[in-house]
Amino acid sequence: MIDIEILKENFHFLRPKLLYALVPVVAVFLLTWLTRRKKEKWIRLIPEHLRPYMVISSSNRSLYLARFALLFIMCLMVVMMAGPTWQQQDIPGKKNESVLLIILDLSQSMMATDLAPNRLERAKFKIRDLLKTNPRCRVGLVAFAGTAHMVVPFSDQYQAHLLQLQNMVPAIMPLKGTDLSYAFKMTDTLMSRFKAPSTVWLITDDLDENAVKVLKDFTTDTPHTIALTTLATPQGAIVPGTKAISKLNVAAVKELSGNPKIRTTVFTLDNTDVEKLVEQIRKNQTLQDKPNSKQSIWIDQGPFLFWLLLPLGALWFRRGWRAVCLLPFLVQLSSCGNLSTDDLWFTKNYQGQKLMKQGKYNEAAKKFQDPAHKAIAYMKAGSEEKAVEYFEKDSTATSFYNEGLVYAKSGDYNAAANAFSMAVNMDSSLIMAKENLDEVKNYLKKKKVLEERIAAQQNKHAKTKQGERATHHKATPEGGDETEGTSKQKAPPGTPPQSAVNDPGGTTDEKKNMKPSDPGSNFSNVLIRRVPLDQTEFQKRKFQLQYRRYYEDAPKPENSW
Repeated sequence: MIDIEILKENFHFLRPKLLYALVPVVAVFLLTWLTRRKKEKWIRLIPEHLRPYMVISSSNRSLYLARFALLFIMCLMVVMMAGPTWQQQDIPGKKNESVLLIILDLSQSMMATDLAPNRLERAKFKIRDLLKTNPRCRVGLVAFAGTAHMVVPFSDQYQAHLLQLQNMVPAIMPLKGTDLSYAFKMTDTLMSRFKAPSTVWLITDDLDENAVKVLKDFTTDTPHTIALTTLATPQGAIVPGTKAISKLNVAAVKELSGNPKIRTTVFTLDNTDVEKLVEQIRKNQTLQDKPNSKQSIWIDQGPFLFWLLLPLGALWFRRGWRAVCLLPFLVQLSSCGNLSTDDLWFTKNYQGQKLMKQGKYNEAAKKFQDPAHKAIAYMKAGSEEKAVEYFEKDSTATSFYNEGLVYAKSGDYNAAANAFSMAVNMDSSLIMAKENLDEVKNYLKKKKVLEERIAAQQNKHAKTKQGERATHHKATPEGGDETEGTSKQKAPPGTPPQSAVNDPGGTTDEKKNMKPSDPGSNFSNVLIRRVPLDQTEFQKRKFQLQYRRYYEDAPKPENSW
């Protein structure tokens, strides 16, 4: 039996917003009833003695009963979907013991542009796509080049990973080159704490013999699997700042694909590779019961209301009821597709052009089917990220040129220079691309010179201040003794110390315990207030400190890229 008191206290709906569906249901019923009343008004205009001969009399009782029954059924179905509940059930808590460790290559070769805008940006896009799909486990992030460093510890707060991805550039790494051995030494230490089978996602652009050996050694005695994503093409590209060409080692990838604990993921322009990876990650997840933790869930009582519909279902076989009950479904099935009037006469691209002329850029972007048109619409709407996403799907020179404009507008001039360069290489007749490329390069050169000048001036100013402060520090003790002696001679007997007079809230003992302030502390505080917070610079200094502590004896890799 249901306790009435418990029902009053705990009754609520699990999905209360679905109750808004009662509004259109009742509105349609009222409109139907009012329309019927209007149709019956003309009968009153006929003389009463002629009505039996002009109007066929029929009983509308069954018809009205069917309509009210249909209204009750639809309202009851809405209540069922809203999920009425008043009881709770305790279930044991579950904990996902599996984790995901992302190892990102930050060597200079990741800036190669055989994958636009460059390999590193492509890797960041893939990581963002994976985190947006919610892998349902804790995720850690490690960056490596000549050394390996932990960026984000294992956490299910994916916003921290997304924030740190913005700062991941090769310039923050203290030792250039590519050494996968340090990355997997750290991986072995981190993953040894987890007994549940987990996934290590390695994102890199090249694999040499040493890297192949490191991966095979890691998989010999571990329950974890490696998901390998190589962001490079067999043709390769020139590494920025060098004359070397970095390309995919196809033989090494084929050799590793034969290992059952190494899954090689083929890079795709869409999210197919990420979706497959997420599916594999979820298959490997291990859920364990938490005996000391229980969860209380509300029991959805909506399905039990279905039994109230069975008596009404028996009326289905009565004459006229089926036609009335099927009317709402016939209205929905009157069209075989979700087509508007414009869809019958105009193509999607033409509709998008009309919206573009009206200045409705977001709506136009949704109408366009061509990626280039979509990207231009999003660019005019101010959605730079979506514009870049669709420009990347079109590998023409014009798309690279437009992509460069988007990057320049957003302030990412390095990426803009790469995009303009790709456009010029593909089509040398694009004069605007050449001019924009020259302007961006000149801006970057001027910016670099200006930053060097500012750094030199700050160093010079700091040295000057330190010299003046050192001179002042040497002259202070002598003058201080004279002042102290003079004050002692002039002070009459019984006069309290000068420090106690100047500071009513302080005592002599407190003054003795106070430490002298650092002469350079005020200047340091001024610098802290003046210098803006730069997360990239913070990560760079953090990695340099770790390098001096843990990697002093690390040999420099053969290739500095």
